[in-house]
Amino acid sequence: MLYIKDRKIENLEERISNTRDNLDKLINSKMYEKGNQLIYELDLVNRQLRLFKDNIFAMERELRSNIRAEFAETLRKNMRDLDTSVNRFKDFKNDVTTKVKADLA
Repeated sequence: MLYIKDRKIENLEERISNTRDNLDKLINSKMYEKGNQLIYELDLVNRQLRLFKDNIFAMERELRSNIRAEFAETLRKNMRDLDTSVNRFKDFKNDVTTKVKADLA
């Protein structure tokens, strides 16, 4: 009877030891899995950050180009308007000069 009890105790102790080992392995595998998941997510976030930075740089370049083109177009329009105004003023000046000469003559 005592022998049987000793065998049961040894068996239970072995089962406890095996369960502890299995639990340690399970915990370690979960930790590795979580670590790998974190590394994967970090890599993914780094790739997205790189993509955002590249897109921001491209957007800045495009915006700069659009602003320059718009400024050049506005400058051309203003130069045309200035030329038109100068020509109108010359015409007005000639007209006034002609009228004054005609009134004096």
